[in-house]
Amino acid sequence: MSNEVISLFTGQDVQCPTPNETCVAILRDALAQAEAGEIIGVAMAKLHHDHLGSFRVGGQVGGYSMLGALCRAPAEVSRILEKAED
Repeated sequence: MSNEVISLFTGQDVQCPTPNETCVAILRDALAQAEAGEIIGVAMAKLHHDHLGSFRVGGQVGGYSMLGALCRAPAEVSRILEKAED
């Protein structure tokens, strides 16, 4: 990645990101489960290194169980943010 990339949203220089090991470990675990057929669909929210968010949905998605899990995610993220403010 070039060091001359400028974010269109913040006007700040975008630095080459450093991998977050916890994020990498979670994604590797999920990939292993998907490759084993244990995970057949995914809906994920992502926080990029420039603090922009995005989401992705793929595979077999739907059902109340998946919706329930998605409904729990905002509460968990809010809990983590509140803890970080303390």
